[in-house]
Amino acid sequence: MKFYKLSKYLFYRILNYFLIIIFTRKNYPLLRVLYSNKKDNNTLSLHFDFTDSSTHFGDRLFFFPLIINLKKSGFSISISNDDVYSKLLLEKLYDFSIPISEANKSDFVIYPSPSFFNFIHLYSNAILVDFTDTSSFAKVSNQLLRSFGDFFSCEFNYDCKVIPNFSYYPYLDKNQKYFLFSNYINSGLFRKFFIDEKKLINQLLLLKKDGFKIVHVGSREDALGIQTNYPYVDLDFRGMTSIIDMVDLVCSPNVYGAVSYDNFLMHLIGLFDKKAYILFRGRFFKKNITHHMNYINNTFFKPKNNIHYL
Repeated sequence: MKFYKLSKYLFYRILNYFLIIIFTRKNYPLLRVLYSNKKDNNTLSLHFDFTDSSTHFGDRLFFFPLIINLKKSGFSISISNDDVYSKLLLEKLYDFSIPISEANKSDFVIYPSPSFFNFIHLYSNAILVDFTDTSSFAKVSNQLLRSFGDFFSCEFNYDCKVIPNFSYYPYLDKNQKYFLFSNYINSGLFRKFFIDEKKLINQLLLLKKDGFKIVHVGSREDALGIQTNYPYVDLDFRGMTSIIDMVDLVCSPNVYGAVSYDNFLMHLIGLFDKKAYILFRGRFFKKNITHHMNYINNTFFKPKNNIHYL
């Protein structure tokens, strides 16, 4: 079963890659459009579709400053009807409300490039965002603002800061200090075969020696998928926390950081200026590894850089 899933995943990624090369052209760093697209200077409405399974929660976070800037610059912005997560996260993190609707009335539909094969027949007016584009030399959220600004011939000057909600998470002891632990990844899963997950465990053991309690986080599917005993875990919250709960957990004053892969949790930790110990899944080529570490993984981390690779 694992081999079948891996083969299916690789086949999709390879097919998607060649379809993008054939049917789209690169306009600006990170941005690709269909060859049939014609940009209209009167573009007013933009629709974001993050509903494909290839778009993960961390990917959504990259788009949020762009969405807010576009809206404040006068564009009509919407997201897909069934994209409840993006709506909730925007409201929770930025106190920003966005309408949900169908995409058929929008001038452009914007989505990450891994969704292209699944969306190619849905949207003829697409802008693809390719996070693997190594021609970008800015943190990915900043590069999105620059590239979309150039594409639409406008400037974005709105500083987007998360709204901190520092209150103690109700199921944690206020007198204890905690680190969150996630050993789950939902993209590039096959890379787990080539990395040593024991590095995560060794870091957890060091933190426990320093007096930290370890909170295991993940979905219900994560908990059911790996039946492993974790003796170094003090609290198992897998399957018990919503996406909004995860934000509240990270915000809690007695949560100091996370030990994780480079995933959604890592980006949340960066947004709230806490410490992350990360086991990087890597990329196939050195150039892509360097690009990912310099401009993607550290997108939400400040210059003092609280991200540490294991």
